[in-house]
Amino acid sequence: MGGIPCSIVKRSVTKAFAPMQELTRRYIKSWQDGTQAAFLSRFWESAMRGDGLVLLKDSTKKLFKVADHGDGVHNTDADNNSNNSSKRSSQNSNKKNSEKDNSSSR
Repeated sequence: MGGIPCSIVKRSVTKAFAPMQELTRRYIKSWQDGTQAAFLSRFWESAMRGDGLVLLKDSTKKLFKVADHGDGVHNTDADNNSNNSSKRSSQNSNKKNSEKDNSSSR
């Protein structure tokens, strides 16, 4: 009985572990070439300036604006009812005026 050829096993192991090996190599290199140190330095400076709090404040303002229907004014049911009744009365008067115009043109 033969078995699995060595070349197939070698290729399978390389295919399985090469991506993780490359990722590990790049991670170690990033510490050696200063990439990680630069990132951590920028992160620390940003944290000390309070950039995260500024983002939180801006996001909260936007959230309240959206919650207020985008206009910054709270609409109550009374406001909505008065707006609806004024719309209805103007629609009724427009309808009456158009009926008068149609009857006078006949």
